[in-house]
Amino acid sequence: MNKICATVAEAVHDIGDGASPAVGGFGLGGVPNVVISALYDWARADCLSSPTTTA
Repeated sequence: MNKICATVAEAVHDIGDGASPAVGGFGLGGVPNVVISALYDWARADCLSSPTTTA
């Protein structure tokens, strides 16, 4: 199984609804900003493309 992705967006694409991905680092130099940003963008795009209902 190849676990290497070409982009961060590709890496977060298969994270399912309700998942609680854990990312971390050590101090400010180890914070995975690119991964956190990609997760945010993925979740925002998912929310914007999902149909919503209002009461």
